[in-house]
Amino acid sequence: MALTFDDGPNPTYTPQVLDILAQEKVKGTFFAIARAVAARPELAQRIVREGHVLAHYSWIHGYHYFTPAAAQREVDQTQQLMEDITGANIKLFRPPGGKPTSLLEPPSWLTIQETTQLQQLMLQLETHIQALETALKATQPWAIAEREYLAATLREQQAALSWVQQRLSFEQAAEGQYQAALTLAEQATLAAKAQQSSVAKTLWQQAIATLDSIPNTAFVSPLAQMKQRQYTRRMHQLQ
Repeated sequence: MALTFDDGPNPTYTPQVLDILAQEKVKGTFFAIARAVAARPELAQRIVREGHVLAHYSWIHGYHYFTPAAAQREVDQTQQLMEDITGANIKLFRPPGGKPTSLLEPPSWLTIQETTQLQQLMLQLETHIQALETALKATQPWAIAEREYLAATLREQQAALSWVQQRLSFEQAAEGQYQAALTLAEQATLAAKAQQSSVAKTLWQQAIATLDSIPNTAFVSPLAQMKQRQYTRRMHQLQ
């Protein structure tokens, strides 16, 4: 059984916790945020000096999505920073939220299947980029390792945001084509009801062609293919 503490070192609570542990003669494991360790090295050093285990809890406890390369950098560089500050051999790592997937995400976010998910991811990335930019500006010029880490992570997240923005634009264009096809199909139905067969046929053909132009990789492609078959049957019924 291990007594663990997360998110520190905190200037208010960590000293109180250490005092209580010393009084009760109990050892604990502190899963520290590397940025807080860099900001309060004396508290991290006290944790190690008093015989507790110092462990790794990521750089800023972010719940953002990382590419595998960025996740590896997050783990390796922050661990090295903590070891340099405290002299401890960091052996334990706890991912934010207790889930490895809060750091690691498949390349190109293959699990995303809806435009709304892309929009949510874009907001998350924008928020994280703002936090990284703020942290980079606040970092002292002589903190070279920390600045290099923040700059590299910022570039990774900016690249990820660029991909998401491009994918979102692609999906929105595909959805626009799908909606245009539905509008043409509605017009074709009205023309057919008015016994304007030639007009209806032309509109069905335009709707089918619009659906056919939607890329197979678009989220809306399965619906487009289903509608395309449906509209083809209706057009043939006019003949």
